[in-house]
Amino acid sequence: MEVPYLVCDDHAMVREALTWILNQSEDIEVVGVTTGCDDTFELMSRTDVDVAVVDVRLVDATGLSIASWIQREKPNCKVILLTAHVSDEVLLEASQVGASDVLNKSAASNELISRVRDVASGINFLTESMLGDARDRLNSRGVLQMMSLDATDKQILSLIGNGMTDKQIGESVYLSAQTVRNRVSRMLTELGKDNRTQLALLVAGFDTAAVQDSV
Repeated sequence: MEVPYLVCDDHAMVREALTWILNQSEDIEVVGVTTGCDDTFELMSRTDVDVAVVDVRLVDATGLSIASWIQREKPNCKVILLTAHVSDEVLLEASQVGASDVLNKSAASNELISRVRDVASGINFLTESMLGDARDRLNSRGVLQMMSLDATDKQILSLIGNGMTDKQIGESVYLSAQTVRNRVSRMLTELGKDNRTQLALLVAGFDTAAVQDSV
């Protein structure tokens, strides 16, 4: 019996390659190919999908936001996230949104097929041991605390990393400059940093693009 799969990637060549690879297996059928949130949600609302293979980075959102939606709306569907770089941030966020695996895009085609079969059978590759090691590394870098910040604080940090002033940041996030200053002051204390430069350096080493839209 064929297992129905969905492939979501915003690059045509990647979508076509993934679809071709998976369809080579007699027990796998790609029933849908999508490019982002809207068409994925629309397709899954009318088509049964057992496993969704989703790119972490998409033009209109992130694979994490799609995985979060699937966890809420289609909990029987398993998710494999694809990324060009498997970071500790992505591993932790992937687990939090219910994904079963994070696979590097450079993986061989036979590894991809093997992993999607295993995930379809119920195996979760994001083990507690793996996640514990990721948390330890993130904590040692001072990043774990930053990941617990709310979406607005993360956006402010990202803009600090881009060198923007409090006034410019306030205009971007629709807050007053004083409110931005208050938030920055609080984050300095929470993150154990002395100044904005240190915050900017922290942001530079943080995989913000992968996790800032995880809800």
